[in-house]
Amino acid sequence: MKHINHTCRWLAAAVCASTLLLSGCIQENLLACYKLTLKAENAKGDDVTGSALSDASLYVFDENYEYLQTVRMTEGQIRNREEIRLNYPEDCNLHVIAWGNLAGQNQTVTESKLIEELKIKLKSRDGLAQKPDDLFYGNRLVQTKAEGSLYDNDTIVVRPKLSEVNIVTQNIKYALRKYDSPADADCNYYVNRTLDAFDYQGQLTGDSVYYHPDADWDKNKEYFAPNYRMCSGENLNVQLTAEGNTLAVATHDDDGKPLTAPEAAVLYVILRFGEDGALLSVRQAIRPWGTVDDHIEF
Repeated sequence: MKHINHTCRWLAAAVCASTLLLSGCIQENLLACYKLTLKAENAKGDDVTGSALSDASLYVFDENYEYLQTVRMTEGQIRNREEIRLNYPEDCNLHVIAWGNLAGQNQTVTESKLIEELKIKLKSRDGLAQKPDDLFYGNRLVQTKAEGSLYDNDTIVVRPKLSEVNIVTQNIKYALRKYDSPADADCNYYVNRTLDAFDYQGQLTGDSVYYHPDADWDKNKEYFAPNYRMCSGENLNVQLTAEGNTLAVATHDDDGKPLTAPEAAVLYVILRFGEDGALLSVRQAIRPWGTVDDHIEF
């Protein structure tokens, strides 16, 4: 099996002098290295390691949450399930934070010597967030012991951290007519009330941002935004505009439930207009990623 060898950044020169006295990994005895394997799962728990990740970054911290090293993995290394070798002494606790698909550069990584300052932040301008890459996240406490083994299992699992939104209108012609707008008016969807960063625990943090989902007219002359990737969120605000006029603002569905986009799921929203051009109905449905629905029942 191919291996990824990483030199211990943590061991200073004084410690290196006594390396041979440790039972940790040394170049002459690679079998004593502590090894991890990266695995990716989808929302249903299926193994998608071979298809979901194009890159991965593993940030390693010691038991005091101080930075030790960053391990980078390529798509080929991930798909081949190459082992990650950690060169640290026995009986130490390592905190490993893993992120997948960061290399697309639609987000920035704030690396720090302290684990609580490690953040993944979406790129944005004037509050408008770029569409993030398909981010995966996972973490593990690695407890090494003698003879190069790990306590428990030797796998760190990453799972999807984002959501998607899918929006379509019904009878938008009435709303356009209300404002004397053409049938193919320049319309836009905006979705806001989500945060723009993740902390080291994979929890959302940071500032509120909004998204501008890609959308166009469908064959029924309704305005349609197909699945658009974004951060998850509760109490979302969905706005539809045309030629500078606000046609609709939706925060809750017809049952009074707030619009919600969970992780690893698609939020479907239908905005229905009455003959007077006013927003008549808001319906939502949530489906896990990977669910095929040609027709959503609300």
